[in-house]
Amino acid sequence: MHQLVVLSVERFFKECYGEEIWDDILFRAGLDHGNFLSPQGQRRTARRIIVAAARGLDRPAQEILEDIGGWIVRREDVRRLFRYTGSTLVDFLTSLGQLPSRMSFFAPGTTHFSINVRQISRDEFQLYYQGLPVYWGWVLSGCIRGMSDDYGSLTTLEVTRHLITINIASEMHEESRPFTLSIHNCRSQA
Repeated sequence: MHQLVVLSVERFFKECYGEEIWDDILFRAGLDHGNFLSPQGQRRTARRIIVAAARGLDRPAQEILEDIGGWIVRREDVRRLFRYTGSTLVDFLTSLGQLPSRMSFFAPGTTHFSINVRQISRDEFQLYYQGLPVYWGWVLSGCIRGMSDDYGSLTTLEVTRHLITINIASEMHEESRPFTLSIHNCRSQA
């Protein structure tokens, strides 16, 4: 799973910041193109890359991690996987507990974590995650924020250790992005 994370982080930085910035991040992290994907220490590698990126881009690591989460859900294949959960943000949030099993379809061996969602009130949810590094809360927060935008909802999120609190200020803040189950229709709308 950690190799998948590191590859996603690499793709994010290359697409959003370019090859030159990616090379600088690897240099700052003390890594090179030939060894950053070695099987040993991939969890530490992801952390080193994020710390180096935060220094190099002069941005807090939490912001970068949240941006990575937002980038992930803008990828059409992932967006479709998430939108398939229902027609509202509440449907999406209540289905996040199924994420580990869904991930196993395209990334076998990634089900060593769990997500539990509790609905506190009509507009407040708490998401608990286990089996993932603490910094994943920021990535998940970015995913939730991105999907909130996709559904046209306005939310606030608070990330603390292994807990994300989600408050829906307005479920129908703006028009949601078009979505159909058929890929053919989806492409004709783009």
